[in-house]
Amino acid sequence: MQANGEEIVWQDPPTKRFGAGILFPIGSTEEVLVNATEGEALVPVNSPELAPPGLQSDDELAARERAPSYGAPADDPEEEDVTLANSFRPSAIGISFMADLSTETTGLVVELVNVGRVGSARTVEHACGTYAPLTLQLGGAVGKQPTSRKVWLRMPVVDNEGKMPAVTVSTADLLKANRPIRCLIGPVALGLELVIVSRFWHAAPSKAHRLLTISVANKKKAKETELDSQCLYQAGIRVSGASSNRWIDAYPENLIADFQDPDPLADENVNRVLYRRTGRLPLATVAALTG
Repeated sequence: MQANGEEIVWQDPPTKRFGAGILFPIGSTEEVLVNATEGEALVPVNSPELAPPGLQSDDELAARERAPSYGAPADDPEEEDVTLANSFRPSAIGISFMADLSTETTGLVVELVNVGRVGSARTVEHACGTYAPLTLQLGGAVGKQPTSRKVWLRMPVVDNEGKMPAVTVSTADLLKANRPIRCLIGPVALGLELVIVSRFWHAAPSKAHRLLTISVANKKKAKETELDSQCLYQAGIRVSGASSNRWIDAYPENLIADFQDPDPLADENVNRVLYRRTGRLPLATVAALTG
């Protein structure tokens, strides 16, 4: 654990250590991932951020035990089910829902935040993270060559005030939007772009309803020598109304009653759900294209 309470990844690089929740830079092909190596940054072995357990006080060791862990070792059998989660190396995450903007008249707030559930009633929040590499020279002595060992230091993704990065979009902008709304979210160096697609729905209860797709994309270009430090880890977004009103409405009807084939998984029925009489791209495709 670092002096600031953030973790240190010792064994595998972050892209291998974590099974899910990663936003890769654009162009992260299998070849780039295999060839990825981090540039080396030498630090002294006695760096205060990397003090061995034997040199830490009881209070420091206790804090280390309480510190959140963001992943399990790559060979943990409990992680086997998610080892393929990053096979497609996604660069974007998103969510679609129906918004009643006659109820939420102020606007929406989109935050970069990792939210986890503990039990059925409690949630915990942590900042998303990036990892910076450091190379240590260990075991050097007279007549003996030191051994290089690379570690990754977690850096929380927060704004200048130490808070979760957030962007507010007004209701007026959502109602009049006829093209995707795009802006940066989080520190500029991360290259993260917020994309909001606001669409009118033909069967919506009112003219103030909009079908919204909100996504965050990692717009960096993949580099083999920097891939692990170009990713966003423990990625997540939270969308909330600027007011306390209840503004999320029921999702559009999927027209199951109109299906001619009784099998809901038949190709024709699946296409009806995806395209919904609009002739536009499926919602999932729209979200994916933002990356």
